[in-house]
Amino acid sequence: MSGNEFAIFQKNNLNNSCESTDNTTGSNSEMALINNGIDETLNKLVENVFHFTMIPRFDKEYDSPVIYLPDLLEVLKSNVNNGEELEFLEQTIFERTLLADPKAYLLKTKPNVLITSHTEEKECIVYLFQCFIELTFAKQENRYPSIGEDIYSKIFGFLCTNVSTALKQPDLYSPQNINDQVLKIFETNMASFEDYLKFFTSVNKQIILDEDDGGSQIQSIYQPILKKVKEKILQSTILFLPYCEIALLQVFSAELLLANLLIDDCYVPDTSPGFHFTNTVLGAAFAISGLPQTPGGRFEYFQKPMEELSGPLESNIWSGLETLHVQLHKIVLYLLKVGPEVKHKTLSWLGSCLEKNMGRCKLWNIEMSMLGFISDGFALNLSAVLLRLCQPFISNTDNPKLLKIDPTYCAAKILNNEESRQRGVHLLKLNEHTMLLPTNVEDSREDDNSSDHRPVAKGQFNFITECFYMTQKSLEIGFAQVQEKITNINQELARMQQTFVDAQQSGSATSEVMKLINDRMEGEMTKYLSMKAALLEPTTLHLLSDFQKATCIWLTQVVLDVDKDFQSNNLDSYCPNKFSVIEFPLPSVVPPTLKCIPEFLLENIWRYLTLVRRFHSRSLEEPGFSLVSELLNAVLIFMTSNSRVRNPHLRARLAECLDCLLPHMDEDSSVTNSIGSYYRELLFLSHPHRKQIVHALLDVFVGIEMTGQSVEFEQKFNYRRPMYVVMDYLWKLEEHREVFKLLAKDAENNMEAASPPLFLRFINLLMNDAVFLLDEALTNMAQLRQMQTAHESGQWNNLSERERAQNMSHLQHIGMIARFDNILGKETINTFKYLTSEIKSIFCHPTMVDRVAAMLNYFLCHLVGPKKKNFKVKDMKEYKFEPAEIVLNICMIYVHLGDTKNSEAFCLAVSKDGRSYNPLLFKQAEDVLVSDKLDK
Repeated sequence: MSGNEFAIFQKNNLNNSCESTDNTTGSNSEMALINNGIDETLNKLVENVFHFTMIPRFDKEYDSPVIYLPDLLEVLKSNVNNGEELEFLEQTIFERTLLADPKAYLLKTKPNVLITSHTEEKECIVYLFQCFIELTFAKQENRYPSIGEDIYSKIFGFLCTNVSTALKQPDLYSPQNINDQVLKIFETNMASFEDYLKFFTSVNKQIILDEDDGGSQIQSIYQPILKKVKEKILQSTILFLPYCEIALLQVFSAELLLANLLIDDCYVPDTSPGFHFTNTVLGAAFAISGLPQTPGGRFEYFQKPMEELSGPLESNIWSGLETLHVQLHKIVLYLLKVGPEVKHKTLSWLGSCLEKNMGRCKLWNIEMSMLGFISDGFALNLSAVLLRLCQPFISNTDNPKLLKIDPTYCAAKILNNEESRQRGVHLLKLNEHTMLLPTNVEDSREDDNSSDHRPVAKGQFNFITECFYMTQKSLEIGFAQVQEKITNINQELARMQQTFVDAQQSGSATSEVMKLINDRMEGEMTKYLSMKAALLEPTTLHLLSDFQKATCIWLTQVVLDVDKDFQSNNLDSYCPNKFSVIEFPLPSVVPPTLKCIPEFLLENIWRYLTLVRRFHSRSLEEPGFSLVSELLNAVLIFMTSNSRVRNPHLRARLAECLDCLLPHMDEDSSVTNSIGSYYRELLFLSHPHRKQIVHALLDVFVGIEMTGQSVEFEQKFNYRRPMYVVMDYLWKLEEHREVFKLLAKDAENNMEAASPPLFLRFINLLMNDAVFLLDEALTNMAQLRQMQTAHESGQWNNLSERERAQNMSHLQHIGMIARFDNILGKETINTFKYLTSEIKSIFCHPTMVDRVAAMLNYFLCHLVGPKKKNFKVKDMKEYKFEPAEIVLNICMIYVHLGDTKNSEAFCLAVSKDGRSYNPLLFKQAEDVLVSDKLDK
């Protein structure tokens, strides 16, 4: 008899019985008769598990709350043979689940006995689950030694049959809502995960046994439940998480049949945009965040940033995020472990989500264009969960699992789902990304992996490899974009704050204008604090540090793994074979596997360092010396030569990484770094390859302007600014200063070489930059002076409002450019000052001395000559224009170079410069310095 037939038979039998039975008690003789045919131990188990009795006694007081079932009496009167009572238990359980008011059938209890909710429970799924748990405990604790395994198995079977019946035929229990009850059993958290899993596994087996098409039946039963779960999740917030819904998803993800259903229900068609992943039940859980779920959406938290303390709210958001990440990680992990088919589908879902949202990397600055993609919160949560999946192989520095990452994964081309399964590649289109080295793809054919001259493993890629690259990609579409947004918001806040101060000082702004500026500042601060809380969740930040350290170690080992037979291009795997020791100079052989590694791996390292440097520098200190040491290893290896990284922009960003590794003070004053900067200071004093830093830095400085390596003219100054900071720090350390001097000596000895030495190219570019920046800065300062004069004299008053606004905007723009040029120009002159304090002879070399002297005269002439008044503007400090300081540094360079064995040659070159030198030049310089001293 099938489960459906049995249910109908039970209900009919029950109805017939009810017609002839009332709630009156049986006679004592009837009770005695029944009692003789019922096993007392079994009845005790039934009373404790199901909270009804098979031997109702109306003349006694019970020790625990139980009810009687009136229809059971009639059945047992004619079936009292010992041992047959089990045959009626299944029907009796069904009768109990249909009771509209179980409380009406309570038997008398002793005083002070509490009536439990289980006894009075009206909802059948909740009641049956409570019985399942009680029965499990009874068996585990062997409360009834005389009851054997077979009897327990039968009773478990009765329970599962009744649950199966309720799920398949909910109308039998009308007006109860069976779907709500399935979710409700997770609200009380009354059982362990294992017990929930056992319950659903047992019930699903029963459904499969009862039906020929059990799989279809399971789908029709549970899909409405998943829909309701998704609706509940979408209504939740990061501070009020949907705990029972997530608990249900965890159980579903660990039970094979339900895991299949869950991941199939999350399927997003290939033609759908990336945002559609949020419309799945898993996606809805990933989208829970303190950030808006749609572009332009409202930020829910930090609404009054000027009035409220952000610390407690930030801590609550962090707590919610950490809890969410832990629970989501469990769901994904269960899905990956439950079976190979579900694992394939889960990895396909993750890979497809990342692929369809790659556009986030290109369109972050066009807010409305993000409508087609997952939200910032979704992307950050996805990264956090993937970072947790990486934990087993990023946990320590010498973890051998790291060597299982195959560098050729991104070069594999997958044509269909079956190939994806067989090759173990679920993150598609990575082969289209820009790699560390060129791939010669113009000769490639789509159906041939090897035609673009890249090695590709012939075997199946393992999970560690996939997890590693999925995490890298998630960081690019998640952390990178939010980090860029928060940086731009920070800059906008600084501009708005200056506008607010200017409006206050001018006294001309109306209260409405001031309120408008203040409201805009509050709005931007709300965004800033919300994004900062999302980015800096402590546990995720710690995992990110571990992950980037592991990435550096792995990249280093790939570079050193040069012993393979790369020519055969027929290896099952290109994973590094062993941990190799780094030795400079590096091997001349460059492994072709670098043609398979996307640039975004190094970009992720750069972004990580800029993030923690600005917002949480203690992240570089907490893990100890190993983190900063491995970061420096990778930076040096890929900076040292363009044979490993062809892109000059990327090499320049690696130079910026050096700036991030310096022992700076925290830029964000709200961050308290009690740890200090001990390991970052130690890095430049004791790292085994520290003597390579200066050479690598100068090589990148020169490389961004070499033929074939050039970048946009203005962009090179953005890149060089952090390089000046690093050089200034290194010069103050004797060991690194000696490297500068050795490079200068080598350059002086090879001045006529066909290929100019590195230091010679460096100082030539330094002079070019100095002249250009001074010209630009002075031109802009003169233009600023003219515009300020016109504004203050009232010349703009006759213009239209639009023209005045345009002029103000242009004034601010020119001021911003002038400020940048002044800062960089001053740093360039400062670099010359400290270099010439100990490196002199190369600047006085016959091939250099005239040019150096002409440059210094040119600077001094413009800064102290008769035109110097053209550059004086209002609020010179705001534009970082400090001509007296520049004059002082230039004069010190004169002194440095005049105090050498070749001082005669230098002095002669200064005096014979017919372009800028005049006999009054140094007297004018002295007057400027004296005047500045008096002003101070």
